[in-house]
Amino acid sequence: MSAALEDTAVEASSGAEPSGAAPRRPARRLPRWAAGPRAVRVAVVVGVLLLLELATLHGWLSGAAAPQWDFYNQYNTEAWAWWRDASPSSQPQWMPYAWGGYPALLDAQNSSWYLPVGIMTILGPFTIQASAVLSALHVAFGALGAYLLVRSLGVRFPAALLALVVWFFAAGSFSNASHLDISRAWAWTPWLVWVLSHSWRWDRWWRWVLAGLVVWQGLLSLYPGILVACVYVGAAYVVVTQLVMRPRPTSYLVPLAVAVAGGAAMTTLRYLPLFLTRGAGAPSGADASQFPARMVGAFLYPYGNDTLLNDVTMRSFFLAAPVFALLAFVPWASRRIRPALALVVVAGAMGLPVWPWHDVLRQLPGMSLSRFTMSDFKPLLLLGVVLLAAWAADDLLRRGADRERPRVTTRFVVAAAVTALLCGAFFAVGVRGAFDPLGWVTQYALLLVAVVAVWAAATRPAAAVASVAVLVALAAASGSVAVLATTAPWTSDRASTESAAFGASVDSLVARYPAVPPDALQRPARLAPEGVAQPEQALSTLWGRAFYTGESSVMGYVNLKGSDPFEQMNADLFTGDDREAALAFWAAPGVLVAGDGDDFPTTAQLASCVDGGSCGSGLSIEPAGYSSGHLSWAVSAETDTTVTANESSYPGWHAEACRVDDATDCTDLVVEAGARSQVVTTVPAGDWTVSLDYRLPGERASFLAAGLGAVLLVAGGAVAEVVRRRRRAEQR
Repeated sequence: MSAALEDTAVEASSGAEPSGAAPRRPARRLPRWAAGPRAVRVAVVVGVLLLLELATLHGWLSGAAAPQWDFYNQYNTEAWAWWRDASPSSQPQWMPYAWGGYPALLDAQNSSWYLPVGIMTILGPFTIQASAVLSALHVAFGALGAYLLVRSLGVRFPAALLALVVWFFAAGSFSNASHLDISRAWAWTPWLVWVLSHSWRWDRWWRWVLAGLVVWQGLLSLYPGILVACVYVGAAYVVVTQLVMRPRPTSYLVPLAVAVAGGAAMTTLRYLPLFLTRGAGAPSGADASQFPARMVGAFLYPYGNDTLLNDVTMRSFFLAAPVFALLAFVPWASRRIRPALALVVVAGAMGLPVWPWHDVLRQLPGMSLSRFTMSDFKPLLLLGVVLLAAWAADDLLRRGADRERPRVTTRFVVAAAVTALLCGAFFAVGVRGAFDPLGWVTQYALLLVAVVAVWAAATRPAAAVASVAVLVALAAASGSVAVLATTAPWTSDRASTESAAFGASVDSLVARYPAVPPDALQRPARLAPEGVAQPEQALSTLWGRAFYTGESSVMGYVNLKGSDPFEQMNADLFTGDDREAALAFWAAPGVLVAGDGDDFPTTAQLASCVDGGSCGSGLSIEPAGYSSGHLSWAVSAETDTTVTANESSYPGWHAEACRVDDATDCTDLVVEAGARSQVVTTVPAGDWTVSLDYRLPGERASFLAAGLGAVLLVAGGAVAEVVRRRRRAEQR
């Protein structure tokens, strides 16, 4: 943890209350380990994170294990190819590796412009092993963010350390480990909420830049549905913060607006080309989220049992047992908790599919981007619960520091009722459910011990620090039991899974790059199944090998759902009457063949074009050059002829014909999309060199917007620095 970030948190926690707030009584000194010099706290935080990482994620760090399932698909294969193909001067334009090729930014989940992946690429190949290491670092990064967030809000160190441990084991980092954009959301959510909170300080220029960087990278890391959830819940959080905490707008809303605008502008590097090539349609269909009463158990118990419904990666709501023991002692009367309460209320109201308004909310802009609305809002919902628990622990510590004698009041009666209700609900669900017996008994026992520790802190103020220390240990135990009770979503033997997924180790595939020579005259034939393609072959991980080797494949696991060429290819390959012709066309080397794009060429026509260069009546075509997104042919046509190329017809293709005897005499050709999603153009009569080149729509505009966003952040920080120095000079 950097000293600068610790400074930010500590300064915020020790700063003045917002205008109108009651003066804060100075807390008595806690033990040295709990409130000693910053170096002591930093050492404790770093030590705890290292211990948790090594104890839980040693398999990821060593390379022996990795998440499974989707972890071996486009999250890593496409990310490897995008960053490998990138250069300091330009981003990749075209991904030729699957589905007839597609724009390099068509998949919002490919880690493009996500700097941690870029840094890993610089340090070494972004293999499955490297990605697992990065995932382990994300878990620690999220836990550190939770710690700094609650510290900045004024929560005492022991309670903040509890939040760190609880968030380290929070559901998504493990249950969604195979979905990198979802698991990374759990890492970035505390940081994004910190920027949105009134406790982020804006009195240094670098804090403006850092806030924009958090917004930029945080938004790029998120699954699209979670990004939308952050917009809605984040807006509610800001409104409640302004209304309740009443910070000066010039020290909160104005700089926050600059940081969000600057960071959001920088996200156009990905999202503007994506929008221009894919549109704003919702490719995901109906919401598949379900929250029956049995799902209550998923807050604490193992979630592997299928009676809980939903996909196994989407079921868990796990938070460590001490959280639920602390909820009874949340200082509900304090306005400090209301922004955190807003996270819980708004995320729960918009995300859980149990309310009568759920289907209506799905009609709001962006809400239909995911089939798992419950999962999208879950990080914000659970982070709010963790913040409430941290405030409860902090209140117990305050009472202990002030030696406030407990009195049997209505609050204690209500707290006892809430504790009994929570424990009873969890017990009822556990008894009736088919949970893993060992995991169920262990978690319930830890919950009861946590209840005892919390009540000891509440009734014996002198024991508050010791009780919270016990809660930290219980949180680590509860989290460890949870992740080890359901290991399938987050760990598997890496080497054997790689071989099963790709037919070879990733290292051996990477060593083959480039499988296509840089001076190739023609795009080689695409990898394809023998015979007629079957639907189950479409998303096979086997085709992902093409991303590593630099080859191309007819099919592959890439999230292109909702894009017209992808949907058309699926229809042609798996449901049409000319499935064999479709497979032959897309599997062939890069060709131009006569045709208007309404139908595929016959097998004989295609073979004649590929093998002999006779591609139509009076039409002779020979390959003249190939690289990703750039194809050229020597064409001799007796008459103006419409031709089709076996490349997917996304917006951004440009065609040009230059005379063979005068390379400066060139003509732009009109490019159209064929009915089968091929690239179609018309070649004029004569001898030409015909070129097809792909350029991402909106690329220049996205770079301009990103540059303006960066300038806005720096300028805002510079102005804040000037104002700060001027005020300091005036005070002298």
